[in-house]
Amino acid sequence: MDYQNLQPIGEGKTAKIYQDGDHAFKVYNSDYAKFVEHEAKMQTYAYNEGLPVPAVYGVSQASKRWQGYI
Repeated sequence: MDYQNLQPIGEGKTAKIYQDGDHAFKVYNSDYAKFVEHEAKMQTYAYNEGLPVPAVYGVSQASKRWQGYI
């Protein structure tokens, strides 16, 4: 997915968030790429346990940056 054509809806120290309809892309800054898969696993665990967090639909690398699709 090409997040560069989407409007950012949030930004923090580690990533920018872009809205894509009912879903969002969390695009990580290159310094935090090593945390992407761990964060996705922890969020999936929390979601599966019934906590009020978004489901993770995938993690990928595009344009040399890691992104999570939630």
